[in-house]
Amino acid sequence: MYVVQYGWFFVQAFFLLSKWSLRKRYKLVHVHNMPDFLVFTALLPRLRGAKIILDLHDPMPELFCSIYGLSPNHLFARCLRFQERLSIAFADLVLTPNQAFKELFVSRSCPAAKIQITVNVPPIAIFDTRK
Repeated sequence: MYVVQYGWFFVQAFFLLSKWSLRKRYKLVHVHNMPDFLVFTALLPRLRGAKIILDLHDPMPELFCSIYGLSPNHLFARCLRFQERLSIAFADLVLTPNQAFKELFVSRSCPAAKIQITVNVPPIAIFDTRK
């Protein structure tokens, strides 16, 4: 069911973003995973000169293997690693939340210079305690 839902969302996002980018030329498109291949919804903006940021909060192959009890060598896990590599190659910049994920993506042939770490932190509420 995930594949169908992700596929349908991809189609909708692709056409909507393409429609918007024909009306206005974007300089930047920021795409969050999951799934990683959502970055390809930005094909038309990229062809029109936009830079693409792919924000990889989680490595999909490891997450799916953990959730579904798959071996790292399972066909589905290998397919997820392949689409991750394609997605990273398509992006101009990759954001990830920690050094461990950066090292993982680099180990799968992403250039280290293409990855920036943006640590996820909870929002901080600021209260004025003066009465």
